[in-house]
Amino acid sequence: MSNESLLWSGRPSQAANLPVFVLCVAMCFIPFLIPAAVILAALSYLKVQTTRIEVTTKRVTVRSGIMSMKLDEVELSLVRDIQLTQPLLLWLLKLANIVIVSSNGASPVIHLYGIPNAYALREKIRCCVESRRDSKGVRDSESSHMVAHA
Repeated sequence: MSNESLLWSGRPSQAANLPVFVLCVAMCFIPFLIPAAVILAALSYLKVQTTRIEVTTKRVTVRSGIMSMKLDEVELSLVRDIQLTQPLLLWLLKLANIVIVSSNGASPVIHLYGIPNAYALREKIRCCVESRRDSKGVRDSESSHMVAHA
């Protein structure tokens, strides 16, 4: 029935939390900030651990949430742009961020943070976007009502 196959599945790298963890260690030198540092570090860790990303030949799905689950999904035929950013720290750690901008009204922008082999994943997504557009007969002008990037 569905010719959908999994291209990539995983979660963001905890290495993307390195600045937060360094801040938390620094906060521990001030005794009354220790509880706040522990809570901040734990929440940052749990946010990454509870995020699950799946990229298939038809869609990108991000499930996240610590106390409740949020599901963001975008059909590849609706993707308008795929951006890759690699700040210095992520470059040193061989990670990058991928931002997928779509014409989907509910979830127009999906952020994938701290992704390993992001260049290869971005290229896989781009190829599947073109393939999905061709198979559905979607043209760029049909989804020109895209919201500007933040």
